[in-house]
Amino acid sequence: MAKRIVVEVEWDADASAWIAAAPEIGLFTEAETLDGLRQKIPLIASDLVNDEPSRPVDLEIELQVRFDETVPAAAA
Repeated sequence: MAKRIVVEVEWDADASAWIAAAPEIGLFTEAETLDGLRQKIPLIASDLVNDEPSRPVDLEIELQVRFDETVPAAAA
């Protein structure tokens, strides 16, 4: 059975980076692109939850992505 991890991902406009966090396993990382972050997360998560490197843990990772942007209304 796979261990399920939920990772919250947000765009940080001040840092110009995507920030990922899964505090329950101690995962905190960032990347300039969402794709770059998607590549990093499984590697980091595996290292954090794997107590026995000879027996890899099967992970199911859910990314909850949040992107907030304020868009000005069109003038009438």
